[in-house]
Amino acid sequence: MEDPNVPQQPQQPQAPQYGPQPQYQQPYQQPQYQQAPQYGPQQPQYQQPYQQPQYPQYQPKPVNGLGIAGFVLSLVGIIFLWVPFFDAIVSLIGLVLSGFGMKKKPNGLAIAGLVIGIIAFIVGLIWTIAAIVAVDATSDYIRSYGGLDW
Repeated sequence: MEDPNVPQQPQQPQAPQYGPQPQYQQPYQQPQYQQAPQYGPQQPQYQQPYQQPQYPQYQPKPVNGLGIAGFVLSLVGIIFLWVPFFDAIVSLIGLVLSGFGMKKKPNGLAIAGLVIGIIAFIVGLIWTIAAIVAVDATSDYIRSYGGLDW
């Protein structure tokens, strides 16, 4: 007998009952294929000989070495504007090479080298003259006061 003071545990629901299980069909089978018919020895088939496709010939672009060298030297000359003598010499060489490079095609870099070379040479020449004048004025100033007393 069960004690009425003890709480009862809830009962677990039972699994639902289903009707009769359906019958399954037979398992799937691979279809059987027939073998290809065997033929006697075949005659070799002659094909046209293989010809490679014709491609257009590659033509390298023309290069203007003097124009490139003049451009590079002119660019180096304008970068080193703060060095008085070096700038004027390098810019002058770049200017000359760019001038010779103008005679060849393509001359785009030669034109750029010519323009940069002219600008760098003029500014470099002014800077070199200013440096010479400054050194001369400094030496005159030092001589007028009797030299350096170290």
